[in-house]
Amino acid sequence: MGMYIHHAIVITTRKKQRAYEARRYARQLGMNVSSVVETSLNGFWSFLIAPDGSKEGHPSSDKGDESRDALINWIKEEINLNDFIAEWVEVTYGWDCSKFRITRTSGSERE
Repeated sequence: MGMYIHHAIVITTRKKQRAYEARRYARQLGMNVSSVVETSLNGFWSFLIAPDGSKEGHPSSDKGDESRDALINWIKEEINLNDFIAEWVEVTYGWDCSKFRITRTSGSERE
């Protein structure tokens, strides 16, 4: 039942502390997160939310969808309430599906 459709999110901000706060929240949601890394130039900080690895339609995939939604909603609230400047993108991909695409971005929130 279901296909593997990987969902990943990359988050970037200029504020190191805010990157670590967002990463901490993602971990509280049970997400698989990378380390926070600094860019070689201009002082940006980024981390990755790795795919959950579950097939679509399984309860664990639904939980991953809920966690991604919760994280993105948290970032949106922080941007609106606390002037948290961050750029993010969610992508979907997988070898047994045709859904290779940018799913949503911080940029689409401003359009």
